[in-house]
Amino acid sequence: MDKPTVTFCAQVVALALALTALAASLAAEHAHAHGVVQLNVAIEAGTIALQLEAPLDSLVGFEHAPRTAEQKQAVQQMFELFKAPQSLFGFAPAAQCALKSSSAESDALMADGAKPTKGGDEHADLDGSFVFDCKQLDAVDAIDLSGLLAAFPRISRIDAIVLGPRAQLKRVLKRPEKILRWGR
Repeated sequence: MDKPTVTFCAQVVALALALTALAASLAAEHAHAHGVVQLNVAIEAGTIALQLEAPLDSLVGFEHAPRTAEQKQAVQQMFELFKAPQSLFGFAPAAQCALKSSSAESDALMADGAKPTKGGDEHADLDGSFVFDCKQLDAVDAIDLSGLLAAFPRISRIDAIVLGPRAQLKRVLKRPEKILRWGR
């Protein structure tokens, strides 16, 4: 690997570790509540890393392996949206942000239709991770979450934490709010 690639990878790992540590420290605050989504945002060195934790009920309306054709379709559509999340998270066009990577997983659901690793009807979440490269990071002072809220109407509140060189804050967005702002 060349030096810029190694540096970028190290920065992404550092962002992920920071978000993981922050999420762990807030775990006691953030109990599983239907309709409530946790969104952690880390901004650094031309990169915006998003970490999403959501009860499956808030996304597909149930928290178990899909049992009906309708439930299977809802799960498939959800995973498709999270594979290409550009329609869910909007940035200022001047920022020139492009998706670098995305992942979404749940112990109760499998994207490929395989048997889940955990079963039952207990509470289950989906964990998503999305990394965007932005050529003009200074142009980003907010994320438009209207796509996320339109795609998943069961979300009623987003608990957000933003960490970056210009922002370290915690925000709560309740419908109809849809813009997570941290700048200007």
